[in-house]
Amino acid sequence: MSKARSAKHPYAAYEGSPLWRVVSKAITDLVKNGDLLVTTGHPFVVGHICKRVSEAKELKAKSQ
Repeated sequence: MSKARSAKHPYAAYEGSPLWRVVSKAITDLVKNGDLLVTTGHPFVVGHICKRVSEAKELKAKSQ
């Protein structure tokens, strides 16, 4: 188990999901090509974005 997966964070429910994989890859790509500098743990950044996207999907579904 990697350190990132063993570290506790409030977004564990999103880990392993398709959304998590897409967001994680996008952030990794941006960091690698120098477009983004991440100064906090990767799981926290990925998790926060996953949470916000999920909330937006729920709001959209409720408004239809």
